[in-house]
Amino acid sequence: MPRASRALTDGRSRDYTNQADRFGHRHHTQEIFVKQPKNSIATVASRLMKFAERPPWAQSLRGHWHAYIALAAELLDWEPEDVADELDALGLQGIAFGMIFEAFATHRDKISCSFLADYLKRVGWRESAPARQYIQTLRDSTLGLYEILEVHRDKGFLLRDLLDSDAEPQFVDERSATHHLARWDIVAARVLPVLKRRQFSGGLLPIRRETYLRVLRPEWEESRDELEARAEFFRSLPAISASLWLVDAIEQAQVPLPELRNYDGEPILPGTAQLPLRTPADSVAAVLDAAADWVRAGDDPPFWNWLGGAPDVPAAPPPEQDTGLIFQSYTDSNAPVRGGAELQANRLIFTALSAARMERGLTRLRALLGAALGEALVKYDNLQDTQARKHAEPVDISPKDDTVPPEIDASLIQEMLDRHYRAVIDQPVPMLDGLTPRQAAIDLHTRKRALEWLKALENHEDRRSARDGQTPYDTRWLWTTLGLNRNDQIR
Repeated sequence: MPRASRALTDGRSRDYTNQADRFGHRHHTQEIFVKQPKNSIATVASRLMKFAERPPWAQSLRGHWHAYIALAAELLDWEPEDVADELDALGLQGIAFGMIFEAFATHRDKISCSFLADYLKRVGWRESAPARQYIQTLRDSTLGLYEILEVHRDKGFLLRDLLDSDAEPQFVDERSATHHLARWDIVAARVLPVLKRRQFSGGLLPIRRETYLRVLRPEWEESRDELEARAEFFRSLPAISASLWLVDAIEQAQVPLPELRNYDGEPILPGTAQLPLRTPADSVAAVLDAAADWVRAGDDPPFWNWLGGAPDVPAAPPPEQDTGLIFQSYTDSNAPVRGGAELQANRLIFTALSAARMERGLTRLRALLGAALGEALVKYDNLQDTQARKHAEPVDISPKDDTVPPEIDASLIQEMLDRHYRAVIDQPVPMLDGLTPRQAAIDLHTRKRALEWLKALENHEDRRSARDGQTPYDTRWLWTTLGLNRNDQIR
């Protein structure tokens, strides 16, 4: 693993101190509409940046920034100037600069003098008592790695310290970040106790779970039992975290999102159709039970899997594709499921994972049940990236003035996800090397991977629900069914 000390500057001179406005904006963004005193905590960043223009600190700050750029270039196998240009192009300079500035500001030289110590000594007397306390706390802080256990929108986060297994979870006051971070995200940050509460400093970076597990956790486990190695880990952590974050950001920006398709090669677009019953529910159930391509899969409420063909026909292999992912549910006999129908007292609910399947399924139901069904009300929910809509035009056969009340819409999505995840826990998962989640959770050697799979599922669901303005899917039953515990560490 490259260390920050290995990174060499390339001699190019670029003034990065103009990032002060961006960095200052990150501090306490919830207070930007409130007029602040000149020496309040909310305006500390601008004063620190002004002081950093003085010699020798300006040269030292440029050195820290160039070392960071060089380390990121080493990881990417790029030229340093190309990394700097990509930072500009992606608009990520301010985020990266916040982390590197704090690493510079807290760095101690050979005589144990840091930038913040010098600032307090020379002009600290001008600061208010709360601002001076904030600077002192920042001066003595170290960067940490935290796992988000809970997100309280517009209030803050409950965090678990990944570098201290004995530390109790702690709540951190934060507003803006609660709108783009989700449960089980990992962040590199400094948590500062100020004014009887904990808060993040200006430098806050999300770290991909896979990056933490592959790089940072092994580095920490290798160094934590030896005093000098542990100190070196904490010294290099800001530059390494910021570099790994930047590498991930650049790679994700350059790689197109995978296209998610079903077994039939169609773009994924989950849909739900409500069909009112015009005959007794028992007669509808009898017809579906007698149909060769509908297999009863539950009785409370009655539920059928639609195979799209006779159940005795062997399943064909999924279509080959060079890119993208295949998403498919199967019956116990390994037949691909192309839709599902749930029978309620006064309606039949049909679900499918593509617009084409929705159209074929409704056509098949009409052929079987005819006048027993009323007009269908079809609703599509984009659980996939919005690009899926570019490849699949929704087939809306409902009256134009019909709408689905939000509470019914949320209920239908909950029902659809219930059925999906109850099937998934007994199906092979690529992330688990072909094991089912239930198998992985039972085996002690793969239990941690099952835990990671479930955390990734919850993280994705939290992001989906926040994007769509919905309540997150309740996954508590999955933890219970798999015998996993949210308090388990990912060490």
